[in-house]
Amino acid sequence: MEQQKLDKKRKTFYCSPSIENFREKLKARIGLPEWKWYFPFGKVIFFGMYRFSDYLKFIIHRGEKKIFWCGSDIINLSKRPFWKFVLTKYHIRHFCENQHEQNVLSNMGFIPPIICPMIFSIPNTEIAYKHSKIPHVYLTAHEDREEEYGVNVIKHIAPQIKEVIFHIYGINGKSYENIIFHGKVSDKQFNDEIRNYQASIRLNVFDGFAETTAKSILHGQYPITYIYYPKIDWAKDMDTLIELLKDLKYKKEPNYEGRDYWIKELENNLCTVLS
Repeated sequence: MEQQKLDKKRKTFYCSPSIENFREKLKARIGLPEWKWYFPFGKVIFFGMYRFSDYLKFIIHRGEKKIFWCGSDIINLSKRPFWKFVLTKYHIRHFCENQHEQNVLSNMGFIPPIICPMIFSIPNTEIAYKHSKIPHVYLTAHEDREEEYGVNVIKHIAPQIKEVIFHIYGINGKSYENIIFHGKVSDKQFNDEIRNYQASIRLNVFDGFAETTAKSILHGQYPITYIYYPKIDWAKDMDTLIELLKDLKYKKEPNYEGRDYWIKELENNLCTVLS
């Protein structure tokens, strides 16, 4: 009897193989053991619902469960009416990272998700911002998904803002003018290099709260995103994006207000998701 009570209270997490690169970071961040198929009890948080296997494991689990939606998995679900129908039959707590995601999930028939932007790695909150008259900004992208990540936008606007240097990580390309392609680099190299920059850019039109955005704001930088988040510069259109980039050279002090807000927000959100 006591063992059964303990089993029902046990908390675990499941990380979709589609975000495998976050598994160990997430494990260290939340401090929970991983879900095992041979122990389908207790409470579990599913991070990411991208694959058939993710949905199958969701159904197999017999205890309390929650889903943390990560971004493109929501788009995938919109193309899978069967799984959308199945999930709406479970009255569970859903989490997402912005208003746009919440609206899409609510329109699918889910209980309105709780908006909880997260960082999946242990955050470094050390201020690393240094003013520069020639600002350096950075973004990440994936091969064959350059348009989704805004690489084409950067190529278009860079000639108009030659006082800004653009660093693109994750893909190879021909560096020219004020655009530098770094390709795939280690986490250590990436973290070391972005400390010297002034802002991250996230140009995905449908997205979760990017780790690059989190790292940038926690370092006291001035990140720019296409999706609205409190205390982060919102590029609601191309003209606004260009103006925000041009304005970086006038940012002489670290972004204390944004940094302080997000240090508290990310910790509070972690507690909410794990509660």
